[in-house]
Amino acid sequence: MTGQFNQSLELIKVMTAIAFTKPKVTPEDVTLSLLTGAGLSFLMVWDLYPCLSDGQEYKDLVIGALTWVDYDKDREWKALNLLFAGFVIFSMGMLMLFHHLRKKDVSATWIGAVQQLFRLAWLPAVFWLGTALMRPDMPFLLLNVSGFLVLLFAFIALAFARNPETVSAGDVAEAGLSSVLILMLGVFSVVAVIVAVTQFSIPLRLLLLNKGSGAIILAAVLAAIGFICWNTVRAGSLPRLKRGFHRSLLLLQITPPLLLFVLVSQYGFYQGSMIRLYQSSGLIFTVCVLVLFSWHRLYRHYQRWLQAERSGQLLSYRDMLSPASLYPIAVYTGCFFFSWATFSFAIDDFHIGEQLLPWQQIVDFGKLPYFDFAPIHGLMALAYGGLNAWFYDGTVATFPQAMLLLTALFIGLSFWSIYSFQGPWPALLLSPLLGIAPNRLLCLVPVLLLFSRLLSGNRRVAAWLPLWLLFALLSVLYNVPVGAGLILGSLPLVLYRGWLDFSDNKAWIKFFLLLASASVPGIVLVTPLRHIAGGFLHFILDNASTNTAANGVGILQMDLRPHDIGFAATQFQWVFLKLSWIIFIIGAVTLLLRTLVEQNRRPEPRYIVLLALIPLTFFVIGKWSMERISPGDFIYRDGALSFLSLTFFLPLLQGGFGTESTRSRRHLALALIIGITTSVAGVTLDYRALLVNPTVTEAIDDKNSLVSGKEIGLPRLGKLFADPQRIEDLQSLRKAIALYLEPGETFLDLSNRSALYYYLDLPVPVVYSADYVAANTKSLGRMIEQIKENPPPLALIAPRLVYDGGPASLRSYLLYKELVSSYVPRVIGKYTFLIRADRIGTADRKTLPESLDILDPVFRAGDLQAIPNAWGRSWRQLKDRFTTIRPMKPTAIYHFTRTETGVYRPTGDDPYFMFDISPYPLAGKEADFLLIDYACARNPAAPEPILELYWNTENDPQSEKTVLRFFGSGKKALIPMGAQPRWLLAERIVSFRLDLLDPNSCRELRLNSVELLKLNARAN
Repeated sequence: MTGQFNQSLELIKVMTAIAFTKPKVTPEDVTLSLLTGAGLSFLMVWDLYPCLSDGQEYKDLVIGALTWVDYDKDREWKALNLLFAGFVIFSMGMLMLFHHLRKKDVSATWIGAVQQLFRLAWLPAVFWLGTALMRPDMPFLLLNVSGFLVLLFAFIALAFARNPETVSAGDVAEAGLSSVLILMLGVFSVVAVIVAVTQFSIPLRLLLLNKGSGAIILAAVLAAIGFICWNTVRAGSLPRLKRGFHRSLLLLQITPPLLLFVLVSQYGFYQGSMIRLYQSSGLIFTVCVLVLFSWHRLYRHYQRWLQAERSGQLLSYRDMLSPASLYPIAVYTGCFFFSWATFSFAIDDFHIGEQLLPWQQIVDFGKLPYFDFAPIHGLMALAYGGLNAWFYDGTVATFPQAMLLLTALFIGLSFWSIYSFQGPWPALLLSPLLGIAPNRLLCLVPVLLLFSRLLSGNRRVAAWLPLWLLFALLSVLYNVPVGAGLILGSLPLVLYRGWLDFSDNKAWIKFFLLLASASVPGIVLVTPLRHIAGGFLHFILDNASTNTAANGVGILQMDLRPHDIGFAATQFQWVFLKLSWIIFIIGAVTLLLRTLVEQNRRPEPRYIVLLALIPLTFFVIGKWSMERISPGDFIYRDGALSFLSLTFFLPLLQGGFGTESTRSRRHLALALIIGITTSVAGVTLDYRALLVNPTVTEAIDDKNSLVSGKEIGLPRLGKLFADPQRIEDLQSLRKAIALYLEPGETFLDLSNRSALYYYLDLPVPVVYSADYVAANTKSLGRMIEQIKENPPPLALIAPRLVYDGGPASLRSYLLYKELVSSYVPRVIGKYTFLIRADRIGTADRKTLPESLDILDPVFRAGDLQAIPNAWGRSWRQLKDRFTTIRPMKPTAIYHFTRTETGVYRPTGDDPYFMFDISPYPLAGKEADFLLIDYACARNPAAPEPILELYWNTENDPQSEKTVLRFFGSGKKALIPMGAQPRWLLAERIVSFRLDLLDPNSCRELRLNSVELLKLNARAN
C-alpha cells in the first residue's frame, strides 16, 4: 500500500512539473493527442447519448417540427457539450504527457521562395479541384489561370536566377505577388470602366451584351503580361524592377473604384427589349463621393511614393496599395454572388414581411420598437428599410436593391477589417465570399476582427471599452443570438483587459461607474427609452426559453442528402461539412492551449486574441445555428457557421502561425477547403459572367406584367413586374377589407402573410406581425391584451401559409381561441375572415353549423401525431397552467378484456372506451384539453399504435368531422381538444370515446386516468 501511495505521489509531482513548466510537444504528439481526444470523447458520447434524457421537456405549449414527432432536441445539444468537453479534457491529458519538443528551424532560401511562388501558382487549380469535387460542371478557367501563373513565375524565377546570391527570398516573392496584382488590377480596371459606362447607356450596354466584352478584357490581360515580361527583362536591377511594378500598381488603382457604380442601376430584358429597372440619383451621388474619396487616398499613396523616390528609399509593393481603391473590387465580386432577381412576389409574404415591416411600422406609423411592434430581425430589417427609403422610393419594387446595398456595405466593412488584420491578399480573396453568407451573420466577421484588434492593442481603456460597448450593443440589436455570442465570447477577455487597465489607473473606474449610474436613470425616466428597453428585454426572455422547441428539426429526423451535388451526395459528407464548425472550435481551443503553453515563437497578440474569441462565440451562436436543420441548403443556419469557419477564420488564423514556407503549403489545403465550401453553398462561379460580361442583365418572365402600384391603388408596391393573378388577388383583398374598415383602422393577419400590412400600407395592430413567431404563451398574451384594448374589426385567417407549427389553432392556440370565440367567420372570394360581431349585419350571420363548415378547413388539426405525447411527457412542467374540470372513467368498454392486473387486451376489430358527459352540462370552452395517463405494450411486429378520439355534441353527431388521432406510444397524452372548432364552439359535449385504431398494435393497454382540463386564461 505504501509503495502504491509513493508511486501516486511521484506521478502527481511529475504531472505538476509538466503543468507548470514549458511542455514541448512534437507534431506527431499533437496529432496523437488530438486523435485520442476525439476518439475517446466520441466513444463517451456514444455510450452516454441514450442516457442523457428521457425526452425533451416543454415549459410552454409550443408547437414545432420537433413536437410533431416528439424529437428530443435537447439531447443533441447535451451531446455536443459532452463532445466538446470530452475532447478538451482528453486532449489536454495527452498533451501533458508529451513534453519533449524537437524542432528544427530551416531558414528561407531563394529556392524556398521560388517553391512558395509555384505553390501560389497552383492555388487556383486546387480551388477548382475543390469546386469540381462538389459540382462536376464547374468551368475550367481556373486551371488555365494556374497554368499561366506557373509559366509566369518560371519566367520571373529564371530572370532572378542570374544572380541568386544578390536576391533575397523576399525579393522573389514580392516580384511574383506584384505581377499577380498587376494582372488582377489590369482586368478589373477595364471591367470598372465598362461597368461605369454601361450603367448610364442602354445602347452601349446592348452592344457589349451582344458582342461581349471579352475581347477588351483579353487585350488588357495580354497588355499586362507583356508589361510584366518587358519590365522584368529590361530592369537589369532589382530596384528598377520594383519601381516599374510600383508605378504600374499606382496607375492601375485609378479606375477600380468605378466598380461601385454596379450598385446604382439594374437592367432587365422584357419581351425582347432592354429596360432600366431602377436607378437612384442619391446612390449615384454617394458612389461619386466614395470614388472621389478613393482617388484622394490613392493620391496620398502617390505622394508617399514620390517622397520615398526622392529620398532614395525603396518601398514594398504593399505600400503602393490603397485599400480605398481595392475594396470596390471586393464589393463588385461579392455582390455578384447576391441574387439579382427583380422582385416579382417570388418570395412568400411571411419572410419578406419580416424584412419589409419594421421601417414602415416604426417610422411611418410611429410605433416604438419592441413595445408596440417587435422587429424580429432587429437592426438588419431596419437597415434594409432605411436604405430603401433613403436611396429609393421605399417600395416593394426596390427592396431587393436595398438588400444588395446592405450586403455590399458588410462586404466593404469585412474587406477593411481583414485588410487591417492581415493585409491585402486575404482581404481581396475572402471578403467577396461574404456575399454568400446568410444576412443574419454578416456582422460576425468584421466585429470579431474588430474585437481582436481592440483587445490586443495598446489603446487606453477610454479608447477601446466604449468601442467594444458600442459594437456589442449594435450586434445584439442587429441579431440577438449573434450579438449574444459576440458579447459572451469576448466578455472574459474584456474583463481581464479591463482589470489590467483599471488597476493601472483607478480614476477610470470612477468615470465609468458615474457614466453607468447616469445612463440607467436616463433610460428609466425617459418614457420611450424605458418602453423600448423593457420591450426588448421581454422579447428576449419571452422567446429564448421556447426557441429551440418551437423551431427546427433534429439532425437524424430528415434525410440530409442534397441533390445534384457530386462528392457530397452521401449523408456522411453532407453532415460532416455542415457540422465542421464543431471540429473547428475544438481545433481552435487546442491550438490556443498549445500557444499559451509554448513561450517561444508565439504569434502576434491579435491572433491569440482571435483564437480565444472564436470558441466561446461560436459555441453560443451554435445553439441558435443548430435550431434550424435544412435538408438541402448548406448555407442555412446549420451550415452557416461552418461556412464562415472554413472560408474566413481558418485562413485568417493560419496566417499567424508557422513560417512562410509552412503557410504556403497550408494555402493549398485551404484553397481546396474553400473550393468545397463555396461550391456546396451553391456558388456556380461563372467567371465568364463576372469578367467577360460584367453588364449583368436579368431576363424577366414574359408572363409577368409591368405594374405601377400608384395606378392600381397600391402605392407601396412601386413599379415592378408581377404575375397579374397576384395583383388581382391583392386588389380583391383590399376591396374585401375595405367593406369593414373605417378610416384609421386596420385588420389582424392570422394567416402568416405579414407582408400584406406593407402592401396595403396599414399598421400592425399587435406587437407581432405573424402568429408563427409568437410561439409561446407570454407572447400570445401580449397580443391578446392589445386586441382587447383595441379590437380589430376583422382578422384574415385564410389562405394561410402553414409551416412546421401547423394551423393557428395549434401554433397560437390562445389567440385562435380568443378570436374564434368572439368573431364571426365569413368567406369573401378566396379569402376567409373572422369579423367582429358589431361590424356584420344580422342577415350575414351564419348558423353554428355553417360557421363550423367555414372554420374546419382553416383550423381543424385531425392528425396530431406525437404532439399529445410530447406535451404529456412534460406534464410536470405544464400542470400549473391548467385547472382540472372533471376526472372521467369509462362508462362502457367495447372489444377489450380487462385482466386481473387492471390492463386491457384488445379482443375485437374495433376496441374503444366510451365516456359519457351528458349528466354534466359542459361546453367545449369549459374543458378544452384532455389528459390521458396510459401505457401501451407495443407489438414489435405491428406499426406505430394510433389512438383516436371521437366526440358527440348536441348538434354534431360522431363522424369523421369530430375525430382526432395521435400516436399511442407515450405514457401521458395532453390533447388540445379546443384546437378543433367543433369541440371549442360546442355548447354542450355529450360524450367522447377513445379508440385503438389497429388492435394488433398493442398487446395490452393500461388506462390509468382520464381528466378534462381547462387552460388558464393567463397561463405563465
